[in-house]
Amino acid sequence: TTFCKFKAYLPVMLSDEESSLGTVASDCGNALVYRTGLGSGWGTMVLPYSMTAEQLKDAFGDDVKVANLSAVDGTVLKFDETTQAVTGGVPFLISGVTKTGPFVAKGVTDFTTESSKNVGGIDFIGTYTNMGSTPFTTKDYFFVTNSNKLTRVSRDGMKMVLKGYRAYFHDSSAAGAKSFTVSIGDSDATGINDIKTVDGIALGIMQNEESQLRVRISRDCPMQDAVESISHHSFETAKEMKMNEGILRTYLLKVQTVGHDGIEPATADTVVGVLTVVFHNASLSKQDERIIQLIAEQVAKYVYFSDTKVENQKVELQLKEDEKLRAEKEENTIHIQNMVLDNCLSAIKHETMYYPNRIRQLLDDAQEKQVLPDEEDIAQLSELINYYKDVFSLLSACAARQLDNVMFKRKTIPVSSLAQYAKKSMRRMAKKLDVDIDFVVDTDSNLKVVGDQQMLEYLMDNLISAALTNRKDRQIRLSFDRYDEFVRITFADEEVAKTDSELSNLFYPEHLRYDEDADRLIGVEYMVCRQIVREHDEYGGRRGCRIIASPCGNGYKMEIMINGM
Repeated sequence: TTFCKFKAYLPVMLSDEESSLGTVASDCGNALVYRTGLGSGWGTMVLPYSMTAEQLKDAFGDDVKVANLSAVDGTVLKFDETTQAVTGGVPFLISGVTKTGPFVAKGVTDFTTESSKNVGGIDFIGTYTNMGSTPFTTKDYFFVTNSNKLTRVSRDGMKMVLKGYRAYFHDSSAAGAKSFTVSIGDSDATGINDIKTVDGIALGIMQNEESQLRVRISRDCPMQDAVESISHHSFETAKEMKMNEGILRTYLLKVQTVGHDGIEPATADTVVGVLTVVFHNASLSKQDERIIQLIAEQVAKYVYFSDTKVENQKVELQLKEDEKLRAEKEENTIHIQNMVLDNCLSAIKHETMYYPNRIRQLLDDAQEKQVLPDEEDIAQLSELINYYKDVFSLLSACAARQLDNVMFKRKTIPVSSLAQYAKKSMRRMAKKLDVDIDFVVDTDSNLKVVGDQQMLEYLMDNLISAALTNRKDRQIRLSFDRYDEFVRITFADEEVAKTDSELSNLFYPEHLRYDEDADRLIGVEYMVCRQIVREHDEYGGRRGCRIIASPCGNGYKMEIMINGM
């Protein structure tokens, strides 16, 4: 880094912080130092030659100050501040530099290749070369320019860049890594910070459209397979995890949400993703851990309001759009049906208004003549009445068909009315079949469903009828409860066993069987129930209506989802 050329013509020794050539002894007398980063704050420096106070001011400015390492008091590195000379080969701290480089030192002598000093087991080590990316240990410390703080290398083998004409500290004692502070002159000691670098980071976000966690990993992140695996596992189990003694850590992205209609508690935490961090060092202070937690909280809020909530709102808007189109279609259908019905009623009026008057006229004529009608008059009257009846019946049937086309009559139904109907239906059927059934109904009087009341009552009839094909005296339970935006109807018969195969095929024709004694199909009730639920899913205004059969106790249960209010 230092060299001399043609002393007779250019008596200057050039020193460059970027060079890696090393230093050699010289007797040039004058020197130029290319060293950046110096200013009003303290920074480390080492020179291969000594300088007097006058030479320091001439090179660095009138406000220049230097500090030499004088003692180590426990964990405090003490520096004596001075404006006097510096010794070549001994690192020092420098501040108050008002000039810009290169810095010219005139008439310097006593050049040396030494660059370190040991005080109380602490080596203050300088370098005249650009060390580039060099591995250090946890017992090495760096002085941060302009902040007056020490930073400690967090793990052995960690690479740091140190340019020429700078210095660092090394704890040469046998003890483990310590937390040192720096005291310059009469100033208070400044603290020490660990160098906490991150090798990689990953962000996993729940994708609503794909219903899975998508993990995005930083480009140079190590252990990418392990990072993706622990991210998925942490999200699925809703637990924060650590691997490799804490090098790899996950942080759940949680936000507080409120359930629909206030059903869920206001303090419920919703996990929207997971933040995975690969640290250089496994040891984190409580302060560092809290900072990471705060970052995770802010990321969670950003993800929720910019991604998750937006996607949910898109789905809700699409459902609202579907409901709007469905309502418009129903409105148009009803409008057409009303027009056809109006035409049918008009036809009944105009096509039949003649016949009642004609019948009355024939009867009045017979009454005025005060004679009994002959066979010809009776035959004529009978023909007229029969024709009138046929025409009226035909036109009335056409009008009735228009009313029958409106199959699904949607309205809001209190669950209590369905529960009451189910009780009556159970009493009627059980009495008819001479079966003693303890029918327990559990409901909430505030619950309401949106659907066709006749269909839902028929649904209850079919559930009860299918259950009573087994005429064993027992208890059957019927319950209604809120399930998100739906009302869940649970029909449980825990004493009549059904195999897994039977439950799987319960709603399909394969399950049907013919009872010769009763001359009826057994199991058709479940297919009717399935079709009623399908109608409510299609026309009820919200997709998601389902019917599910599953084991329960020693028997089975039916869970039916119907749109709620």
